[in-house]
Amino acid sequence: MVAGLRYLGTLENIYTYGDEMGHEIVMVYDGGFTDPALYERPWLDAQEDDGMSFRAVWLSLAAAARPDHPPVYPAGLLELLAAALLR
Repeated sequence: MVAGLRYLGTLENIYTYGDEMGHEIVMVYDGGFTDPALYERPWLDAQEDDGMSFRAVWLSLAAAARPDHPPVYPAGLLELLAAALLR
């Protein structure tokens, strides 16, 4: 469960996955887990709405912004998060 949600912004993402073009609208929120023990885990196992599993990992903005780090999607997410930290 999450609490204290605060809307940060909306990003539009047009992308190609495989040979198919996709489009998504991403609404970004800041919030916190109600169970503090979740912050102690190195990752969280999660699932997309289509059933595909993935592993979510904790990542600092500084690490994600390094040139040798794989890209973070959608485009503009890092900038949106960095601006939120300045508020």
